[in-house]
Amino acid sequence: MALGEPLSGLAGVMGGFQSGAVIQESGTALDSASKRVGSDLSELAAKLHTAAEKYERTDHQLGSELDKALQNIDRKDHEAPPRTAPIPLDKVTYEQGNFATGPDATRDYINQTLDQLGITEPAARQRWMDGYMTMALRESSYDPNAINDWDINSKPPNSTYSVADGYGNGCSRGLVQCVPGTFAQYHQPGTSNDIYDPVANIAASMNYVMGHYGVSRDASNLAALVPQADPNANPEGY
Repeated sequence: MALGEPLSGLAGVMGGFQSGAVIQESGTALDSASKRVGSDLSELAAKLHTAAEKYERTDHQLGSELDKALQNIDRKDHEAPPRTAPIPLDKVTYEQGNFATGPDATRDYINQTLDQLGITEPAARQRWMDGYMTMALRESSYDPNAINDWDINSKPPNSTYSVADGYGNGCSRGLVQCVPGTFAQYHQPGTSNDIYDPVANIAASMNYVMGHYGVSRDASNLAALVPQADPNANPEGY
């Protein structure tokens, strides 16, 4: 068939087919293929949408679980009871050592104590620092070997006999003035049994205010619950 010859000439080449039928068949095939492609694309889009929704749900769920985990950690840091290791009262020792005195030494003792207690958050450490610097000034004038032999704890029935340092068994001692019974009950694992040891003394005191008064580990309520640790409150025992 020569170029330019009408499609009707195809009838002789493609026996059994009319030229119009050939075009119609081609159009039908193309339309069918287009529908299949469109269907496949729609199915793919639906799968992608489902996957995206599933990912979004999973991402949201993981985000929620992470938030809960962080809240639990935060709550534990706020509310966890002190990790004490009580010792028998007769295991408390009374060795007034050559401990450094003054505010700088006290600040160092408090930092060592917070390390022992595992309190690492900077704001929490600062609150403890502020409160216990105030308390140490009021209780002992920053002297780890201080002893109170004149208040109610030094007299019967709180003190009925003398111990190794020559003072009553109920006298408060040390940088933040623990009495032996409290020191023994709230003793911090890994610290000395010596009630005069500054870190052991502070640690027992911190454990005591957390356990007895409900002070949180982040010390956010320390000043409110223990006025002796509040520089804006009047001094009083704790």
